[in-house]
Amino acid sequence: MDVTKLSAAQSQLSTAIWLYFEDRDPVSIHTLATAAGEIIDHLCNSRGVQSTRQQLRDAIKPEKRKEVFDKLDAARNFFKHASWKKPDQTLDGFNDDRNLFAILFGVTGLLSMREETLETMLFRSWITIVLPHLIVNRPSPEQVAIFGDIRNQPRSEQKKVGYDALYYHRHGRLPG
Repeated sequence: MDVTKLSAAQSQLSTAIWLYFEDRDPVSIHTLATAAGEIIDHLCNSRGVQSTRQQLRDAIKPEKRKEVFDKLDAARNFFKHASWKKPDQTLDGFNDDRNLFAILFGVTGLLSMREETLETMLFRSWITIVLPHLIVNRPSPEQVAIFGDIRNQPRSEQKKVGYDALYYHRHGRLPG
């Protein structure tokens, strides 16, 4: 089997989205999503598309950039690299939002390159409903029809609705 960098990143990101909606292991989700995001970011650059990292960097005040990127990179580096000097190190403050943003990072890059998958399209629609204050575009009537108004539901319920929509679009029926 031949695997391109793009197909590897799409596979990693799609798997991270499935795991996220299934509310599975947050460390694995983060590792898959950030690995995909790193590849996607480099592919954007090689295709002459502004990278997701650069888009984010440009949107942050210069005096805050180091702080923001240090936080973004902390979990990725913690899960990816061992430290000989700090073998008992602990990652503090890891939460579900870091995974949500790690996935969104890759989703945005694929959208910029016009290389979306079913999973990334559904995630992008789902997030417009879940976090409307974060996303520029308002949810469309079609997006609301797919997910309903889940904005004020607990995150676990929001994820279940995302999973059901993804499962339905992949298999033509609801799970169960």
